[in-house]
Amino acid sequence: MKKEELLKEIDELHPWWHYFELPDGTIIERDDPQGNNSKKHPDVKWSLTKPFIPKDLTGKRCLDIGSNSGYFSFKLAERGAEVLGVDSDPICIKQANLLKSLLLSPEKQARVEFKEMNFFDVEGEFDFILFMGVYYHLNEHENALPHLYSLLKIGGDLLFETGIEEKCRYSGSTNPYDASIFVPTDKYCKEDIKKNNFHYTGGWEYNMKLAGQRRMYHLRK
Repeated sequence: MKKEELLKEIDELHPWWHYFELPDGTIIERDDPQGNNSKKHPDVKWSLTKPFIPKDLTGKRCLDIGSNSGYFSFKLAERGAEVLGVDSDPICIKQANLLKSLLLSPEKQARVEFKEMNFFDVEGEFDFILFMGVYYHLNEHENALPHLYSLLKIGGDLLFETGIEEKCRYSGSTNPYDASIFVPTDKYCKEDIKKNNFHYTGGWEYNMKLAGQRRMYHLRK
């Protein structure tokens, strides 16, 4: 693809929520009207999360829920995984497929698939699931962990990451840059985890300027 064609396609696929540097030097900037300094998001989230992901995922079937433009799916593919990325936003799926063709070798491309779908419609069994930045966007968040439990193989791992606040909050916001529906507390998440029979093995907590206080729970079935 010629540079002019690439830039045109990138421009047609706004908004972009993840920062990318392409092999030819092209930079995809985040569309962030809030003026925070998380320019290279989700690099910080990846640096916090990667210690919880096996370095070798060869032969493992992985699910990336809310895959957005594919950032974490590509990281899993680089570790050898077979990846299904799902997102309900058709623009995100187009972004991810464009980047897949630009960032991954043909062999890795063959192991990564992106689908436009609601994650509650996902079926099958997976060895490893990423559920990051999705929980607080759901109208039916209370059904999320039961469904994830049904999708995870026995002994499989789930990385569950969400924004948290000091008090649970329901939001009626229609702002596309703050599309939170239900923001939980750490206590609420831990109770939901326990209720759904996951084993908590660790995690991280970090205050991100992009989205406030964040918490990741490494869970095992």
